[in-house]
Amino acid sequence: MTRIIERERQRFGADAIAPGGAMHQHHKAFIEWATAYDTADETMRSLRLHERWMSTLPCKCIRIEGPLSLADQLAYLDGLVGDA
Repeated sequence: MTRIIERERQRFGADAIAPGGAMHQHHKAFIEWATAYDTADETMRSLRLHERWMSTLPCKCIRIEGPLSLADQLAYLDGLVGDA
């Protein structure tokens, strides 16, 4: 959540997301949604809903988890393509 809040601060400005700011209500709603994403059921846009949707796709899905740098993610994907 810290990373998401910082991204919002950089994107919209600290004043805009602060109480009374032009984006404050939007920011609050977004943070509430983001906080619930991992644990919410399928009635909202959530991890559970996305997992269900991905299970219906006719193609392979590649899952990259963890705090990997972009370079490490690309190297991982390059290794998968090389194995194809």
